[in-house]
Order: sequence, then C-alpha cells, then structure tokens
Amino acid sequence: MKFMKGMYIIWPDYDYIDKAIDSGIDTLLINLNSGDSKEKTKELFERYHNKVELVPTIAWMQPHYFLFQDQQFFDGNKFYEKTACPTSVSYIKNLLKFPLELYNNYSCKSVGIDFESYGIGKYHRVIEYHELWENGYICKCDRCKNLSQYEQRIINAENIQKELGTAKLYHLPCVNPFIWRIGNYWFNEFTYEKWGAWGRILKNTYKMKKKLSRLPLNTSGLWMEKFTARDYLDRLKEIVKSPATDGYWLYPQMRMSKNCYWRLHPEDPYSKESLAELPYHSFIDTPNDSTSDPAFFSKLKEINNNIDDWRSGWWFGIGSLIYGFFR
Repeated sequence: MKFMKGMYIIWPDYDYIDKAIDSGIDTLLINLNSGDSKEKTKELFERYHNKVELVPTIAWMQPHYFLFQDQQFFDGNKFYEKTACPTSVSYIKNLLKFPLELYNNYSCKSVGIDFESYGIGKYHRVIEYHELWENGYICKCDRCKNLSQYEQRIINAENIQKELGTAKLYHLPCVNPFIWRIGNYWFNEFTYEKWGAWGRILKNTYKMKKKLSRLPLNTSGLWMEKFTARDYLDRLKEIVKSPATDGYWLYPQMRMSKNCYWRLHPEDPYSKESLAELPYHSFIDTPNDSTSDPAFFSKLKEINNNIDDWRSGWWFGIGSLIYGFFR
C-alpha cells in the first residue's frame, strides 16, 4: 500500500505548492471554501492535473448558505437556519455539485468532506451533528419525524455515498461510525499538535473497529504554525515511522502562503484573533530566522525518500501486527 504524503491547501501559493511537490508531496486536499472564485480554483486544478492526486474538499457546514426551510434541521421547537436536515437530498446535491464537477473534469479519485462544525458560537448557532453523533440529536421535520436517530444517520450516509457515485470519500476529522462506513481515508486532526499512537489514533480506530466491519485508512495531520521548522520535521519523522498511520498531511496556513488572509489583512479582527493563538508566523523556509529553516524542503524531501526503508524493516512489521488489533 502506498503511504500518502499530503498537503492541505487553503490559501493557494504556487511557489510553495511547487516546492512541496518537488519534495515528495503526492496528494493535495484543495479547500473550496477559501474564498477564491471558481475560475481561480479551476486554474489551480489545471496547473496540477496529472501531477499529483487532487482532492476537491468542501466543508459540510456552510454558514453562508441559504437553506430553505425543508432543508433545515428541526428540533421540534425551532428550525436551525444554518444546520442541514440529515435526510435532505437537495442539500447534499448542492454541497457536492462543484466538488463533483472538479472530480469529473480533472480525473480525480476522491472528494473530501470536512465534517467539523465551523461557524459555532458568536458567528452562527449550529448543531454539531456529525461531531456529536452519540448525543441524541434527532431531526423532527415532516420528512424525519417517524425516523429514529439511527435511521436518520444511515440515510444521511447513504445519500452522501449515492451522490458521490464512484468518487471515494476522504473525510475530516470526525470520529463518526456512520461516515466511517463510507470513507476511504480518515484525515486525522488529533495529531495536529501532539503525538502518541494510542491517544491520537488507536483509541479512535479501536472504538470504530468494534462497531464496523471495515475502517478507513488513517493519515495524520500536522499543523505547521504550531511548530518551529526543526520540531515540525522531527514530529513528521515520528509519524511516518509509526505503524499506526498510513500517511501524513501537512497543514500550513500562513507559513507556506503569501496569500494567506491573515497576511493580507492583519488588522482584521478574525486575523488578530487567529494569529494570537499561533506561536509561529514566518515562512517555514525564511533565512536568518530561528523558527524557520531555509533547507526545510530539502529536509522534507530526505524524509520522503526514506519512508519506504523505514516502513519495510522487521521491527516495523512486528509493530504493524500488534497495531493491527486496534485498527
């Protein structure tokens, strides 16, 4: 099985994408919610078509979408204008229309859906339906009122799979058995800042293994703005040497993009709020910067060139057998 070497693209910067691909990155998850026009997005797909695997990736929760009332979640007392009814086919069709257009036009293998409930709190009140699947959320609209929570969730997953057709589902980041049934890769965010095979991967795969007959492959995310360049590469080595994971994905925002919204609009309240929570803001390969490394990409390439050797030794084989009980 090929070990995935991925990168998430939010604010596309061709210079850094090219450096990453030259260093061995073979999969790009391209965020379709970054604010770029469809024409700009298609330009990016045109540029990297047939060079690496391209994954058009959309967020399930769309705070700026207008939902007709028959598409809204109804809890028995109120309709949630920013939360989709789980059995709404029209919402799924609208959500996946552009990702599937890209999938069909650029010979993609998969579509990514990020099931995290963005827009909670002061921006929009939404129901974290896919994240808190054990907490009894049930829609009581006319279409759902005679369905159990289990039936609603099964229908939701089946409708997503039906709309995807032949496209594989790569999903982020929720540990949701209904979505895991139809997913091919789990893009794991538990590894963003901390590492530990049991706490960050295996306890989740073990939980799902007890519920399901099949599991998606795990690829571990690593948030670039949370580390110095040196620490980032050291953590990446730990990830690629672990039998608990089947791939990694770089998660950079401003450290690999001059087009990052926070760089372009530093005085915006959203930028200030975001940057206050991130310790490292400089480009990952900035010279004369103790938190960066001008040789970052050559070192990344060296790691990628060694992955097959690291993952083919007898010790790795023993670890894979042990970890196989949990995933």
